[in-house]
Amino acid sequence: MVAPEPEPEPEPQAFAPRSQREIAPESMPEPEPPTPAAKPDAANAVYDYLKAAQGARLAQIEAALGASRVQTVNALRSLIEQGIVTQRDRTYYINGGAEA
Repeated sequence: MVAPEPEPEPEPQAFAPRSQREIAPESMPEPEPPTPAAKPDAANAVYDYLKAAQGARLAQIEAALGASRVQTVNALRSLIEQGIVTQRDRTYYINGGAEA
């Protein structure tokens, strides 16, 4: 008697439907929770830098703090809305501080 021939294994599919893929839960990183203190910290850092520098341009603030443009602009916008910082031409100053 002849043994039945085994069925060929299906070729792996690169884009198999989710039900056919195995996803190991330990291989997926958990998302970090948002930190509500991040925005005030950035604003405080920008405020401290502007106070020490007695005014600065956006690129100078970014470089000094090592922050992204988005973080820096958001911090400056927050400080301007609170009336703490003023923008004149392309330079930001602390209100009531020494302006050049």
